[in-house]
Amino acid sequence: MQKIISLTIILISVIVLPNAFAEINVETVLDNLKNPWELEFAPDGTIFFTERDGKLWVIDNESTLQLVAEFPASNTAEGGLLGLE
Repeated sequence: MQKIISLTIILISVIVLPNAFAEINVETVLDNLKNPWELEFAPDGTIFFTERDGKLWVIDNESTLQLVAEFPASNTAEGGLLGLE
């Protein structure tokens, strides 16, 4: 009985595992960023993200980068602007 269960598990794994490794497409929107930390996505596709040194950036649908705000932040050790919420 144990052999049947083992064989069943192996057969199910052979069927299920290839779907678990489906192709993933990665698109680089911007590079050469300095310590990007948290990303938030607006319903229209706009991306908001922070950097540890206190900057809040926006990337629109045309991949245009705009500095929205700069907050005083100590980015030493474990400090800095780490989140949006």
